[in-house]
Amino acid sequence: MEKVWVVKTNGQHFEEMFPNTQDAINYAKQCSLRAMCAVRSQGNNVIFYEQGDQVDARRTKELSTAVIEILEHQNERYAKEGRGRASRKKVG
Repeated sequence: MEKVWVVKTNGQHFEEMFPNTQDAINYAKQCSLRAMCAVRSQGNNVIFYEQGDQVDARRTKELSTAVIEILEHQNERYAKEGRGRASRKKVG
């Protein structure tokens, strides 16, 4: 089983599981055309795809930093929303 994560520029991300490698590669390449990037997990290795192609080591480092920033920003936003809801429930 291989996982493919697709990260869009607006911070949305989702994952898909595939039974074989070729399906995962094709899906990652197709999704990377429409999204910021796609990340395929192959055992302990992660492979980044951008604009339909596998990226080199330098670009992988840049993309991983950008993806981490996007996910952290989204997590901070969810945390702020959660704290806001909790404070509104204390009515009384």
